[in-house]
Amino acid sequence: MIIYTYSQEPDPGEDRWTETGIGNLFFAEPEEVRRAVLDLRTEVISDDEDTAWRPVRIERIELPAFTQENVLTLLNEGIAPLINRYEILEIID
Repeated sequence: MIIYTYSQEPDPGEDRWTETGIGNLFFAEPEEVRRAVLDLRTEVISDDEDTAWRPVRIERIELPAFTQENVLTLLNEGIAPLINRYEILEIID
């Protein structure tokens, strides 16, 4: 299964999938992510002149087929243990 998401660059030494309390949004297609990030950028830039936009990475995530065990892992531990492959597709400045 392939899904897409976005994130900002993690702090040095921090794992990308560290639980921060801020949920991830996942999408079926990269174009959906791109649209969401561009909308977010427009909102952040227009909301407050003092708010700085930080680059956002569009990411591709490959997961194994969902079995009962994998669903339980997802619910109990989050997505990190299930990631087979992770790739940054694009950075939106």
